[in-house]
Amino acid sequence: METATVRPARQHAAASTPAISEKAQARMIRQKILEHEQHVEELEALQVTPEELKTLQESFAAVKADFVDLDGQSWETPAAREMLVNWSAHEGGPPRKSRTV
Repeated sequence: METATVRPARQHAAASTPAISEKAQARMIRQKILEHEQHVEELEALQVTPEELKTLQESFAAVKADFVDLDGQSWETPAAREMLVNWSAHEGGPPRKSRTV
């Protein structure tokens, strides 16, 4: 013989959640204000003047680096070149040149 478990009806979540105090509300409002101020500052920091952009680009223009494949494979073989051209045609972009500078 099976016995059924009878559970009491669920109360609404609002009834079981205590009211937020005025101090907690003030802290939440202050936190939102601080987050908004930080967001505005971050947006302002993203703006770059033409002079700053030129300085940034010139600082990278003189950088020289050799790139070596970590797995030892090379795209310089005819089969690899053909594979790269086919992949590039499939992706819709021009084949990239070697990155050795």
